[in-house]
Amino acid sequence: MLFPQVLVCIRHRSARGSVVLLSSKRLKYFHFIGRFCAKALLDGRLLDLRFSPAFWRLVRALADASHTVSERLTGNRALFRAVKKRVDLSLTRVVEVDAELARSLHSIAQMRLANEEDIAALCIDWTVPGHPHIEMRRHGRSMTVSKQNLDDYIRTVTEYVLFDCAARPAYAFLEGFQNICSVWALLSVFSPDEEANIALCGPDIYPWSEQELLSALRFDHGYTSESATARNFVQCAL
Repeated sequence: MLFPQVLVCIRHRSARGSVVLLSSKRLKYFHFIGRFCAKALLDGRLLDLRFSPAFWRLVRALADASHTVSERLTGNRALFRAVKKRVDLSLTRVVEVDAELARSLHSIAQMRLANEEDIAALCIDWTVPGHPHIEMRRHGRSMTVSKQNLDDYIRTVTEYVLFDCAARPAYAFLEGFQNICSVWALLSVFSPDEEANIALCGPDIYPWSEQELLSALRFDHGYTSESATARNFVQCAL
């Protein structure tokens, strides 16, 4: 399942607060993908682009919020703040994006009742797990996770992965999609959990096994399912 990759989110601080900045080139890619998906949907063509349900839920939340938040008056920051309050950023959703990261965070969460020394022995800093060059806080490499801030660390990781690095790419995708047709043509009819991918990509087609192919064939002229020639033919077809 596709989901925006975890990248460094540069936070620009101004008098109005902190703003997350991403590469404009990267956002243009998502804008193009949105247009591409919308055009394929209109033309009835299937794509091999299965997005994570977490991505579709984020796109839908952005589409919902865009009707209630005036961008001309408040800008995109108000839109993203509103969406962040609506979407589910719990630890259980991380498994849809990165199963290995979800298992790691679950293991860390079980350390809540551990001693302070046991948590300190893990040597966890405030960087994204698996991405030591990405600091979630300023000077995150020099900060360590303790028993007091363990829950805050888990919450920060989930928000960073599920929202901070994905909201703007998802919004760029939404804008590109809306340039061709309304996103509600897809998300108002199909659920973001699975049906949206089926509408865009078609149902999952699992590869046939050798035995399934043999049982679907009708043999004649002395050949049977046990014949070496028949089995060689099936192996070539797989």
